[in-house]
Amino acid sequence: MESRVAIRYARALFGAADKVGAIHDVEADLRSLIDAMRAEPRLRVFLASPITDRERKLDVLRQAFGGRAHVLTLKALELMVRKGREAEIALMTERYTDLRRAHDNVLYVKVTSRGELPDDYRVRLLEKLRSVTGKSVEPEFVSDASMIGGIKVAYDNYVLDGTVRGRFARLRETLRHQAQRHS
Repeated sequence: MESRVAIRYARALFGAADKVGAIHDVEADLRSLIDAMRAEPRLRVFLASPITDRERKLDVLRQAFGGRAHVLTLKALELMVRKGREAEIALMTERYTDLRRAHDNVLYVKVTSRGELPDDYRVRLLEKLRSVTGKSVEPEFVSDASMIGGIKVAYDNYVLDGTVRGRFARLRETLRHQAQRHS
């Protein structure tokens, strides 16, 4: 379930960052914190722990960001810690990124394939998506060794399934439909 709290924090932070022209800087700060939490599970546990003293958490954040992060980022994180909303930081970051994409007219696209796609194929695919959607494209390319072949492209509420498994599933449905019509 979507957290209304995370959305409210993201909107407030985005609005403040927009006013001072720091949308991308704040997002980069938030991303670096999320990356650090993924790379170091102890940091994530430390920040999420209800037992850990809030002042200790604030000290760690200040040391980690000390002078490198935008003041808005640090103030937002400090507020979240003071209000006991540390568990919302990751989701708030996702919602902030969604707001930045909407603001910049950027479409997030997840492209899944069995292996790495050749550069020329990537370029053609992204250009096609740009022309179809009228938006800049922010791609994430993912490899999935369980795929037989083909690609799957997901954006907004659309999934374009060009995988071998997807083609077989569509063929099976077509055959099933035709068999039902003729029986």
